[in-house]
Amino acid sequence: MPADVVRRARSAVAVGVLLLTAACTSSTPPDRPAPPQVRASTGEFTGGTPAADPDADYVLTGTGPHVEEINPSFSAQLGDYVVTGTFPTTDNQVESTTDRMRVSVVNVETGELRWLQIPTSRNKKSVKADDGSPGGADVSDLCATTYDGEQVLYGISALPYKGWDVDEYGEFPMLFRLRADGNEVVYRGEDISTYAGLRGAAANPALADEYLPMKTGEPVASAGLVECASLPNGSLAVAQYYPREGSRSGQVVVFDSAGSLVAGVALPDYTAVDGGVVDEMLPRDIVAAPEPIGSQAYISVVSDAFAPDGTALPFPVTEIAYDTTDAALTVQAGPFVASAGHRSNRSAYSTSGDLYVPVTVADPNDEQSVWTSAGVAVYPRSLLDAQQPSSSVEALAPQRFFGGTGNLSVDVQVLEDAGLVVDVDYRGGVTAYRMSDGQACAALTPDLPAELAASGAQLQAIVKGTYDAERDYLWLPMNVTAEDGASVPQIYGVNTARLAATCGT
Repeated sequence: MPADVVRRARSAVAVGVLLLTAACTSSTPPDRPAPPQVRASTGEFTGGTPAADPDADYVLTGTGPHVEEINPSFSAQLGDYVVTGTFPTTDNQVESTTDRMRVSVVNVETGELRWLQIPTSRNKKSVKADDGSPGGADVSDLCATTYDGEQVLYGISALPYKGWDVDEYGEFPMLFRLRADGNEVVYRGEDISTYAGLRGAAANPALADEYLPMKTGEPVASAGLVECASLPNGSLAVAQYYPREGSRSGQVVVFDSAGSLVAGVALPDYTAVDGGVVDEMLPRDIVAAPEPIGSQAYISVVSDAFAPDGTALPFPVTEIAYDTTDAALTVQAGPFVASAGHRSNRSAYSTSGDLYVPVTVADPNDEQSVWTSAGVAVYPRSLLDAQQPSSSVEALAPQRFFGGTGNLSVDVQVLEDAGLVVDVDYRGGVTAYRMSDGQACAALTPDLPAELAASGAQLQAIVKGTYDAERDYLWLPMNVTAEDGASVPQIYGVNTARLAATCGT
């Protein structure tokens, strides 16, 4: 697997920096769209549901029209629904393969597949760029929180505009809310936030000017919002991938549960582990500790890092503290890697603030620079608290390693009730480690349906799953690509209660 595949927003930088230097030049606010509705597909996710057998694992395979346009990536839970963001099938946010913006919605009790089409600010559901290319937008991530007394999901988009007539088509939202309403997931017209809308909703104009700057040139800017994390107080921490003008590093921002920008911090420019220059430090993966410590909510950010010649450097971790009293972000520790040759991909916190980081190393036997798992690095809270922010990427040895799986890690989940840390690789393999002793105790791989397996289809990278505590399931979105390039979405449901029983936890 090429090293750059996990850098899902990396190839957006050239376009993103251009768009970041330009914002809405019109003073006329876009029209509010009429409230759209969830559109049910005629297909479904086949393969059984927990309602039929609550003790089984499931591979739910999408069928029906338009499933080839659903490339599930990040997922979040909303009641009975697993909602997944949808990347273009190029796995590149700026290379749209469909003319729409949508999320897929799976009822895990019935197996029903629906999708929600998000309209533009001009109430257009289908957009073509001026050159005739598809004009859709990515949904880069989804995060659950509470707003106005009800559970909602926030969706974000890294690049909600690309080269079409804004006066005719409008722009897709950069931030939007989804709600559960009876037996549907709905999106309402007032839940849209365009770039100008986010600026207007910021806690103060200075914040908007710093993190959502108004520029001249292109009709719409992109804030480069690539991934989000739900904070304990209901706010959202968001990784802002594209550097601001004059900087080589991205930012982390916080929106409150109403969608107002309340805080931000720019990552400094850094030197590399070997003392060389880090040309770009672009935050991507972002997670938050589920419980605060005092007024501090801890945030872990994994950044893509590159030398001036474009060579990928080890991707480091930076820990940031969000003070919920003062609404202030501060770099707390890092950036660091487990050792000079290690690259981080994802991270996850326990409730006590311990950090688990799957790390990878280059495979010396592979000419394609495939990266393989070196295990899960464990950083206890006490070790992180002893660190200081650094002007360079440092090597920070973890307290211990959980053994590697051999495949590139793309997701990690801390399931404290089960006493497990679950590592997921890019082929859909799941390895469970006991938190008590770090030993691997179970390994699972989803089975492809016979007709897909016979066609030579392969599972593609899972990005971020969601844990369903009510049903004891870990839902992992994935994509299956056949030899002819056809794409089929899947949801892999791992029964975590059975996993815990297997592991003796």
